[in-house]
Amino acid sequence: MQERLPMNTFLQYRGFLGSIEVSPEDNCLLGKLQFIPALVSYEGQTAVDLSQAFRDAVDDYLATGAPCELSSSRRQMNARSQNASTACASLGL
Repeated sequence: MQERLPMNTFLQYRGFLGSIEVSPEDNCLLGKLQFIPALVSYEGQTAVDLSQAFRDAVDDYLATGAPCELSSSRRQMNARSQNASTACASLGL
């Protein structure tokens, strides 16, 4: 059984960042929303599928009342998001 291979790229949508990982054993792409108190994951067979699943996961997370959870940690998340965005931009991603 092979392990998932981490990639150094993030998806961005509505101020959220999401990881991208490859799972060779499952033959799919997957990821998790970053810098939030809950565990929210998504997956897809292609990069386009993964990107749409990520956007759907963010929308679902916001629709479930997650902003109440985020009120205390939103400033920290925004700072981390800014740092990651800057790093991704410097790499041309």
